[in-house]
Amino acid sequence: MSCYAYRESPDVEEDFAKHSLDVVETMKRLDEYEAFLKVLEKRYGVSRPEAEPLLRLAAAMHDLGKIDEEYQSACADGCTSFPGHYDASAKVLVLAYMRATNSDSLALLDLSREGPENYDALFAALVVIPVELHHYAQIEQLKTRIKFKPAAQCVNAVLYILKELELDGILGKAAKELERVVNSGIDRPREIDLPHLDFLKEIKIPNATRPDLAFIAEAATGLINMADGRTAKWNRQRCQ
Repeated sequence: MSCYAYRESPDVEEDFAKHSLDVVETMKRLDEYEAFLKVLEKRYGVSRPEAEPLLRLAAAMHDLGKIDEEYQSACADGCTSFPGHYDASAKVLVLAYMRATNSDSLALLDLSREGPENYDALFAALVVIPVELHHYAQIEQLKTRIKFKPAAQCVNAVLYILKELELDGILGKAAKELERVVNSGIDRPREIDLPHLDFLKEIKIPNATRPDLAFIAEAATGLINMADGRTAKWNRQRCQ
């Protein structure tokens, strides 16, 4: 069985691993991507080697929630809608990061007192918020997910993506935790409890006196949306 990011018909479909890695490559080719990296370094002191792995992780895992068995089981007949997948994606990433760093989820999401020099805050601004909000222009209200059950046919796809990202340091540890979460889908898939977070209520964005992380999060979200939209359009057109 295949793992899908989208399937309208046998002639119009997107493989999950291909879509995810294509979004990463599309993002890296954007002029806006290079401009953003320069702004991060010159204005906020976030180096390219520090920012790029975070952005690649966000781009690669933005649709992670789609591998839930509930969604994938519908793909035999077609799966073009995955309500709430963005929420599951963000929460699984938060869960993996919490396990890798022994951090608290609410502290991770409190950006009101931290700056981009704080790695937890940078992870939230460059990964968690963009993944959670990457469909903000297409949804009226965020749908929350409290359970995650990885589909067995998607396990190898996610492991392949993580291997291709070649993450190290803190993100390498988080990737290992992601592998453990996804591997629960092998043999006998089981549900995983996700962090009970209401992102709209619990993400604390700096006010006008501290616009740095707000700008970083909004710009990263825009990059993910742009790369995701272009990738989906190109891949689906090639199918026709």
